[in-house]
Amino acid sequence: MGQKFAASYIADENQEVLLVLRFNTKNQVVGLHRAHVGSLNASLVHPRKVILHILHRDPTKH
Repeated sequence: MGQKFAASYIADENQEVLLVLRFNTKNQVVGLHRAHVGSLNASLVHPRKVILHILHRDPTKH
């Protein structure tokens, strides 16, 4: 399910894109964050950037 959801956002991209998907307990996508856009064949991102985004989200809101 997450794969199809993400593909709809980046299907026409010609660069590497790192998406962070958030799921609820029923495996439904409740959030999407475009964490980084890289070059043609690579996307270098520090894990801190991904973790900070997750920690700063309110878990009670979608």
